[in-house]
Amino acid sequence: GLVRIVASCEAGSGLISAGRAVFIRKETDLRVSVVPDREEYAPGGVARLKFSVTDEAGAPVVSSIGFSAVDESVLRLAEPARNPISEFFCAGSGKADPASSLPGFSVADAIGIADGVLMQRAAEAALAAFKSRDAWSLEYDSIEAGARKALETNNAFFTRDAGSMQRFIELHSIKSAAEFDAVLASSPSADKPPRCDPWGQAYGIAIGYYPGYYYDFGDCIIKSPGMDELVATADDCSYYFTYFVSKNGWPIPVPPPGPGPMPVPSPSAPGPDGGAEVRVREHFPETLYFEPFLVTGPDGTAEAEIPLADSITTWRIEGLASSMGGCAGAVRGGIRVFQPFFIRVDLPPVLTQGDRFTLPVAVFNYLSETQEVAIEIERGDWFEVLGESSKRVQVPAQTSAGSGFDIRVLSAGPRSIRVDARGSGVADAVRVSTRARPNGLCVPFTASGVIEGPSSCEVRLPDLAMPGGTDAQVRICAHPAAQAIEGLDSLIRLPYG
Repeated sequence: GLVRIVASCEAGSGLISAGRAVFIRKETDLRVSVVPDREEYAPGGVARLKFSVTDEAGAPVVSSIGFSAVDESVLRLAEPARNPISEFFCAGSGKADPASSLPGFSVADAIGIADGVLMQRAAEAALAAFKSRDAWSLEYDSIEAGARKALETNNAFFTRDAGSMQRFIELHSIKSAAEFDAVLASSPSADKPPRCDPWGQAYGIAIGYYPGYYYDFGDCIIKSPGMDELVATADDCSYYFTYFVSKNGWPIPVPPPGPGPMPVPSPSAPGPDGGAEVRVREHFPETLYFEPFLVTGPDGTAEAEIPLADSITTWRIEGLASSMGGCAGAVRGGIRVFQPFFIRVDLPPVLTQGDRFTLPVAVFNYLSETQEVAIEIERGDWFEVLGESSKRVQVPAQTSAGSGFDIRVLSAGPRSIRVDARGSGVADAVRVSTRARPNGLCVPFTASGVIEGPSSCEVRLPDLAMPGGTDAQVRICAHPAAQAIEGLDSLIRLPYG
């Protein structure tokens, strides 16, 4: 637990004291693991997770587990800071903060050791509760372990460099690999990301850039052959990310599914032929699943079945476990949802009647051959396609390409658009939703009260109310405080505040 050490001394001006909190860890943490039944899932499938909880000795423990599954791209925007769960509950956030300092005293003065070597050993002994048991152990005593460590180092170098290149591309709104090299050559040395990997091989860069009405959309793949400098070997690295360039101050949407290292996709069976019906992907939540109370059996295991959404992403699994004896543990895992051929349609979340905009459509082809893709937008009564409603684009293997449709909004209300893409034996379809607002003045009306039986509320619409512009929402709260909390939540919600 938390132990606070306080030292005091008498001075001419009075008593001087200082203290420090030290967390002493007992080896009673739970070991929690989560394993999905497959390495990769198709959109709309079902994932089965197996949780396992043991103590330090490896014995099963009956525990309660609470966990959630959240889109990885959302969490990357604001990674939460965290402490080990045992330290969080026992020590809180101030466990390592000194209460005050003693001017004129050094560490050597405090412990009475002047020799540097002895002082280091004394410091290690004093901080023994903070270090892991294997901090100085030699565990890499085999060729396999050494190779694994080398691969981890390779990936760390690559992720660092690729992240630097991503920030450079986003900062300069770069539209192609050629423009990247041109901007890189004219930039100051201090601002330049590396153009070659640590082993002297030039990074491979492929950039797709798709202009839009409210914002431009770009995607980028960065590749490295790795330490062996050979393509298509185990140490190859790929890094994929998307970025947006705002126009006229329009809010930038959340860019799924990156950024981050992108593993090479596993092969899959061919999809439907050019004329077959294809499943429409239309469910894209940020939080996929939440389970507050999953109890393990006497063997320390429990299973959960999660229906998957239609997003092409990795769902991050994070959970906490606690036992009747007061032990706690945390777990993190992932559910990867992927298909080798898919499209992404970036429809603005809010439109206004009369708007004219370009709907960007990106096509991703991670198959082994080039695809000649036909893209078609389903016509609707609320919008007009200005031009052709179908287009063709060639997408090379292991890369992406894009196109767009010019659209004019005709009527207001909750709306959706469907886009289909068909290649050689593969197809994908996406339906995305938006809200079209009338091009007029918003006149809100609010009524509240307490429901004690059958109730009614009369709302008078203005005589000049526009067709399709009327919307009503009813909210029922179990307690007056719930309404206040809901209002606070709305104040900090992005992008509208």
